[in-house]
Amino acid sequence: MSEKLKESLSAVIDGEADEFELRRVLDEIGKEMPITIGVAVAAGAIGDVSVLEFRESRGWEVRYPFFTDQFVAARLGPNEHLDTHIDGITGATLSVNAVTRIARVAL
Repeated sequence: MSEKLKESLSAVIDGEADEFELRRVLDEIGKEMPITIGVAVAAGAIGDVSVLEFRESRGWEVRYPFFTDQFVAARLGPNEHLDTHIDGITGATLSVNAVTRIARVAL
């Protein structure tokens, strides 16, 4: 879990939240198992994405900042799709799709 998301979740628990409007922890199926993902949203844009629990045997690269940082500042565009292009990861297509779906749901 990223430090930014940890601090954000702690602020919610302590009742001191003011940086992010919305925090969600959601599960989405990768290939066969759920991936638990935390998303922080502020002013209609993603502030942070963090993979909290990854249970699949493949596709674990979605946990790393080189992937999750792509979602920062993304918003919903036309047809309920993200307005930012998200680069895929070879061999992790289903995990990439799962994280992208959760980002859309969180917005």
